[in-house]
Amino acid sequence: MKRQRCHSAPLRPVFWAAALFLAQLTFARPAAAVQLFINSAFVHAPNSNCTALVGPPPKFLCPDPVAFPLGSQRPGNLGNISNEPHIEFERAIDANACFAKFPGASPVPGLPTGSLAENYCNFQVFLCASIGYANETNTAVALNMVQFEVFKFGDGSNALDPGSTPPLRTYFIDAPGVLGANCNSEPASCGVKGPYCVLFDGSANVQGELAKTNGQYGFRATVQTNTTGASGNITITAVRAYPSGATRDANLAGTATACPITAGDATGGCFVSQKPVTVDVTNVHVVRSSPTIIGSITGVAVQPYSLTYRLSKDATMYITVSDVGSGSPPVSTVLRNVVSGLPRIGEGVPQGTLQNGDTWNGRSNNGDLMPPGVFLATLQAQSFDQYGPDLSEATTRQISIDPLQVTDVRIQPLLAGSTSLAVLTYELTEPATAFIDIYPPGTQFCNGLNNVNSGAIDQNAVDGNGFPLPPKNFLPILAGNCGAPGAAISPLKRLIEQKNARTGPVVSFWDGRDTLGRVQDDGDYVFVIYAALASQNGFPFNGVAGDRRIWTSVAKSGFLPIIRGFVGISQVSPGASVIGSSPAISGLNPFIFRYTLTREANVSMKIFDSTGLRLVKTLVNNATRPGLFPNSERWDEPIDNSGNWVSSGTYLVQLTAADPLLPAKVSTTTALFPLDSFRITDVAVTPLLAGTSDLVILNYQLSQSMNMAWNIYPPGTQIVNTTTTWPPCSALVPATGCNQILTPQGQAANAIVTFQGLRPGRLRISEFWDGRDGNGLFVPDGNYVFTLAAQSTSTPKYFASDRVTGSVTVARGAIIFSTFRVDPDVPILFNSSATITLHPFTITYAVTRQSSVTLQIMNSAVPPAVVRTLFSGSVKQGGIALQDVWDGKDDRGNFPPSGFYLVRAIAQDVASVLSSGSTSQLTISFDPLRIYDVAVTPLRADSGAEVHYQVSETMKVAVKIFRPGTFFDLAGNPSPPESTSLIKRIVGVRPARTEIVESWDGTDLRFGIAPDGNYKFKIVASTDATAIDTLTGNVVAPGALSLDKPIDDIPVVRAGSIDPRNDFDHNTYIFPNPVTGASANFVIWTPFQAKVKMKVFTLSGEQILDKDFGEWPAQSYVLGANGYVWNKTNQSGRKVARGLYYAVIRVEESLGGKNVFQSIKKVLVP
Repeated sequence: MKRQRCHSAPLRPVFWAAALFLAQLTFARPAAAVQLFINSAFVHAPNSNCTALVGPPPKFLCPDPVAFPLGSQRPGNLGNISNEPHIEFERAIDANACFAKFPGASPVPGLPTGSLAENYCNFQVFLCASIGYANETNTAVALNMVQFEVFKFGDGSNALDPGSTPPLRTYFIDAPGVLGANCNSEPASCGVKGPYCVLFDGSANVQGELAKTNGQYGFRATVQTNTTGASGNITITAVRAYPSGATRDANLAGTATACPITAGDATGGCFVSQKPVTVDVTNVHVVRSSPTIIGSITGVAVQPYSLTYRLSKDATMYITVSDVGSGSPPVSTVLRNVVSGLPRIGEGVPQGTLQNGDTWNGRSNNGDLMPPGVFLATLQAQSFDQYGPDLSEATTRQISIDPLQVTDVRIQPLLAGSTSLAVLTYELTEPATAFIDIYPPGTQFCNGLNNVNSGAIDQNAVDGNGFPLPPKNFLPILAGNCGAPGAAISPLKRLIEQKNARTGPVVSFWDGRDTLGRVQDDGDYVFVIYAALASQNGFPFNGVAGDRRIWTSVAKSGFLPIIRGFVGISQVSPGASVIGSSPAISGLNPFIFRYTLTREANVSMKIFDSTGLRLVKTLVNNATRPGLFPNSERWDEPIDNSGNWVSSGTYLVQLTAADPLLPAKVSTTTALFPLDSFRITDVAVTPLLAGTSDLVILNYQLSQSMNMAWNIYPPGTQIVNTTTTWPPCSALVPATGCNQILTPQGQAANAIVTFQGLRPGRLRISEFWDGRDGNGLFVPDGNYVFTLAAQSTSTPKYFASDRVTGSVTVARGAIIFSTFRVDPDVPILFNSSATITLHPFTITYAVTRQSSVTLQIMNSAVPPAVVRTLFSGSVKQGGIALQDVWDGKDDRGNFPPSGFYLVRAIAQDVASVLSSGSTSQLTISFDPLRIYDVAVTPLRADSGAEVHYQVSETMKVAVKIFRPGTFFDLAGNPSPPESTSLIKRIVGVRPARTEIVESWDGTDLRFGIAPDGNYKFKIVASTDATAIDTLTGNVVAPGALSLDKPIDDIPVVRAGSIDPRNDFDHNTYIFPNPVTGASANFVIWTPFQAKVKMKVFTLSGEQILDKDFGEWPAQSYVLGANGYVWNKTNQSGRKVARGLYYAVIRVEESLGGKNVFQSIKKVLVP
């Protein structure tokens, strides 16, 4: 048996059911007292069954279906529409049209089953509640109030929880009635109170205003009373929510017998649940109108106006703009149809916030702007469904427009700049004609600045000069005041300009002149700005109906200052030329005087002496110069007004600037500047040194083209009194006996040499002295004194102010070989990485100065003897690299012996007065006959051996190849001797310094194959063709040979025979044959490891000799290279007879193969 435990659910902060009531007691009360509850909550159609009690405010009573006989409880009888309550219309007229469309009892064609016209054809409904109670006291108890809270259903809504269904609208019925003593709500007793009802048209608070948003609504009915008991005051409250129960529909209205109702009968088929109140109307709400703001400083509100709104559902929209109307009552005229029956979207159900937007551009239906004023915007929407048309109530908003305004007025005064203008920037709200009237300082306006659209201030006249007056007469005056105005004045200047709007600020300029072009003096000038545009909706100008205009409602005025002042001058900046760096000298022409004017002016610039009293030069006189521009005046040559060069000193420049418009306004500024026209700078001397320079160089620069003199005096000369007189004795070239130029003994000194002449200015000049005196002879080494002076070519003449003296050094010293190098020829090697040096020898040398040079090659004997003189006493230039070549031969054209030699160079001065010779020498190694770049290519089975080499000269060469195991003594003689070890010789003449290749096919002198092994070879060579025998390669004259005698190995590595049969036949032979001597050699070649046998027969076939040589290795000769020696004996050792014999030689392969070769050789014994 399974046991179950029941758990009680926690109490929820809501009411148990809509049928229960809540009693809230503030104090404990006796068990027998007053009970209070909501007996029923329902929705009632607004028909004649409901009555209004006398107010205020009025109280509505509608029949309670519980209080009527059973046969009359159907909704169709009395108006209870809780089975399907709807508000489908905004206005009563449309709801009444719906009633006319759907008359009769249920079922009604076109309506849902169980409903009547009362369910749908409503623009408002009654929300009702009847009060149940039990008063067990002896005292009547008054009802305080009945409250209705309307809410809207959403996701998860709980009708009794205000947190999930907050009240959107609250209705109160105060003091609805009294609960009788000892009375209750049973029909047998006093009956229910009410039902009490309130009217609900579907509106609720939306963003601060009552509006209708579609959806499903319910309500909470609350009843409350106060009574006094033994414990004090008692408050009793009961709450019930709608929908919360059942009701009857209208299916069987009028046929009660078909739907009998008996006590406890709930199966009659006429019961349905109460439904929420469905609101589905066309309503315009949350209407907002906002203007466009123009201006960034002072924003003004203008057209277009943006109209935003929300619709309770998708509908056709109508928006009109009207005037406020006239008459009583006012009758409005539609001026603009902004939206004429266009579809617009609804906000969305149940909590939608979608909104629509439309704009009004401030224009009427004729397309022109409206004049300033307040207008009415009317918004109305209409929708159509199965119940008929639903037109919303009209929503109106006031819209004030002032279409043409001037804002963001900014002023820029006319300043001191030559191109300066007074600037007035502003912004218009519409493209229009702007009028700017400029008046003298102190002008005031006595009329109309705040009412420009008034026709009373229109005018169409001219002033005394015949110029048109402004279109508006603002009564401008200078004298008096507006209380007692003087004569009206005309504007100094009128600006009439067509300006655009809403593209940023627009600009108007005033050049500071009046209408006649006269320049106005400084001051705060008064301006007034206003504008007009043409519009058929505007005001007639000057009473002309065809000329209608809209003006700015308010004219803006202010000050437009002129603040030119005096012509401003920046400080004059004298700029002189600067040359040189040691030292840098200034005060030189051209002189440039830079300055800047604040505006265009008439300029004069003059040069005075330093006192400012004596005029020296007028550079500019009353010339016009631009303002705000870097101006400059030049004084190219420091010449006065008389055409003479001015002397050095300090001068004053004076600049005056007069305003060309107001010449009495003159500005002046001055500045001092130095002038020093004749200068010498950048003096530098380069000494005459051995190995560096064979010239003294004097570098300098003159400030002007001048005559100069460079005087050079002997060492120790003194230049005196230079501070009082310069140049010495006031002459470029002092005369003999000048007492300012003294020897160390105090006597007058004369110049060794003088350089003079006209030299250009502003260029780097170099004077050169080669160290010779006036007679052309080199002077001795020492420090020589010099003076450098210059004199102008101008009128009058001036000496350069710089006192230039100094000394120059002559220090030749001995001749030096700054470079001496001997470089042998290095031939190209093809097979070796070693380096070898050969003749010819390149001798590179350089001497520090011009010299007489001798170049010789000397041997290493003691004392050395001259082998070759390349040249003797040849004059060579100094300071450059020289080259000569020794070809390796002596004076007789022969190669001297190998060894060490001296290369000696001797240099002597070419001038006889000097003796400073120099010698330089180097030792070189000399070996003219060389064999070098030796390399060997081994002999392989598929290629022959090669010996590569080069010879330094064309020589006769002998290459000898010896058997493996041959060695050589220090003299190069082979062992075993050449008669036994030599197997090959190659002899011939070979060219010099090119790669030579000697080839060897691997055969010996008898053309027999040479077995594998390391063979030795030796090379000898001589330029004397007779020193080597052509046939034998033997050396005939050893002294004529090259010292190089290379000896090396030639590897022979066949590694087997390619054609063993041919090799066997070719390399097996008998020599000498015929056998003329005492014996013969049988040479037998084994191409593979084999057993070797030989038999010798006579012509008759008789065997005379049988030899078994045993087994021999591959690639070898049996019994060596000379083979088997036959001494012409038979097997028994007897000498054989003369005749022809046959030798049968047989080789049988003994290692891995089965080859058997046999060769028959004839041998003749004569």
